[in-house]
Amino acid sequence: MLSSVYGLFAQVDSASYNSSTVLATDADTDTARIKHLNQVAKELLVIDLDSAFEVAGDALELSRKFNRKDQIAEALSTRALVLAEHREFEEALNLLQRALSLSQEIDQPALIANVYRDIGLVHLKNRQSELAAASFIKAVKWCENSYDTTCIVNNLMYAGSAYMELGNYVHASELYTQAYTFAQRMSSPDLLGRIYNQFGIINHRKGEHVVALEYFNRSLKLANKANDKVAMAKAIDQIGYVYEERKEYVTALKYYKQTLALSEEGNDALAIANTLLHVGQLQQHLEQYNEALQSFERSLSIMQTLENEAGQGFALNAIGSVYLDQKQYYKAQEPLTNSFKFARFLNNTELLNEVSINLYHYYEAVGDDKNALSFYRTYYETQDSIYNEENTRKLVRM
Repeated sequence: MLSSVYGLFAQVDSASYNSSTVLATDADTDTARIKHLNQVAKELLVIDLDSAFEVAGDALELSRKFNRKDQIAEALSTRALVLAEHREFEEALNLLQRALSLSQEIDQPALIANVYRDIGLVHLKNRQSELAAASFIKAVKWCENSYDTTCIVNNLMYAGSAYMELGNYVHASELYTQAYTFAQRMSSPDLLGRIYNQFGIINHRKGEHVVALEYFNRSLKLANKANDKVAMAKAIDQIGYVYEERKEYVTALKYYKQTLALSEEGNDALAIANTLLHVGQLQQHLEQYNEALQSFERSLSIMQTLENEAGQGFALNAIGSVYLDQKQYYKAQEPLTNSFKFARFLNNTELLNEVSINLYHYYEAVGDDKNALSFYRTYYETQDSIYNEENTRKLVRM
């Protein structure tokens, strides 16, 4: 979701926005009004997609009126990011190509870098990691032309994330090391903490849990020093995930509950919903079924408010799985069936895989062999797809 992908942007109170208010600002010039609109639109990306799209539309209209090509490009980019979140990738990339042409026409290196970054983010959202990495590297080159070190570090980190998704941990580490060198020169604890976090993720994925925990704790130490609640929550969440993988569920649950408290303190709805899924899964492992259901149902409610369809699908599947564990089969069917509908609609392989095996167990338990076999086939096909994707990543690593 946007709050994780576009975390560089600050948050604002979406309830306080309306077009007439922004247009009536006391800005000295029309240019200042347009820039203000574009800034508000970017800030809204992390909390209110509809408002972000609306404000960017206002900025676009005013920019065209005064032929401000740089601001037209900014508005097009913001609208593209909203479209990408709605999985309208082709249209999003079309808007970004228009933004890129405008930024190249007026020869603004910083703007060109930002558009390439956004193109990379759209590709990353669409799981086109190789294309994403290429776009982020292009962004780095334009950041260098504009002498913007922060821009360089951020795009090196984005590129590292793309290579990490490809399973190319060596190249990802090289890019993070470059970013680390720049961040050290800048004496930026915030950037250093984020880089430590990424090194932790790489080592976690490689199964180097002790090393991963060392990096996550370094990140947490810097976040605590800066009293950065968001960074603290991310680091603690990663620590919890390591302990979960080690099947140390009691310890993992302790860390996830700390993450949940920080997310609630920061009023980050998506982070709350996602953390509740983690908390519920651990409660389920510990056979705390009533507590797990409460966590999953609360997560589902938040995901519904956010209109996050993938999140709803995972929450519904989790609820159904608890009822399966309790052998309350009559309660399991509806949430599992609804989860499967989301999985099919979104073509989400991971969700299809998880809900199909649960529906197989459900139909097997109630004696419906025909449906049980059908869902097992879906599970097998998606498992094969996930296996092939992992093999592709291994080939990239070689």
